Amino acid sequence: MLATALALTNVPVVAALISGLIAVVRRPEPRLTSGLQHFAAGVVFSAAAVELLPAVLKRSPIVAILGFAVG
Repeated sequence: MLATALALTNVPVVAALISGLIAVVRRPEPRLTSGLQHFAAGVVFSAAAVELLPAVLKRSPIVAILGFAVG
């Protein structure tokens, strides 16, 4: 089990290492940087919506509506 977990965590570590090395050699353009940041924000927003929203909607729907509107 531990060996499997370590093997699976190596994939993002290696990907981050390779992409970091590429970024050092060739700096990404502002459009690419902006696109990646927007993609990451979308991933975080969708993860929060999937994980947190159902529980909040059960307890207090108005809090969920106001929180997402303000955010």
